[in-house]
Amino acid sequence: MIFLSYARNLFIPPSNYGIGNGHPIRTLAEGLKAASRRRNTLALVNNGLAGGDIDRVIDSVTRVASPAGKKVICLTDETQLLDTCKSSLRGATSCYSAIFFVSSPSEGNGGSGTIL
Repeated sequence: MIFLSYARNLFIPPSNYGIGNGHPIRTLAEGLKAASRRRNTLALVNNGLAGGDIDRVIDSVTRVASPAGKKVICLTDETQLLDTCKSSLRGATSCYSAIFFVSSPSEGNGGSGTIL
């Protein structure tokens, strides 16, 4: 029984399971600046929830993205992403990211958001 539990160590080389060295996490501004010039659009969908927490988040993201040279597009419906972030046949798009807000603690129902 002891041999069977230890045998895997004899026949299978040790693995780190993809664990590498730690790296600092980039800020949004650093990430946007590091992105290729072809990915120059940041699409933000507020789902028509205007004047609350979601708009404040969108305003703060816009203040970071604009100086980085990115175009920020605010949308009111997720279906507008089909035109804003069109993809090529290879699946490439000019959008750096699309952030889709479903609700917040003070708006809508559910208190969640989705980053695409």
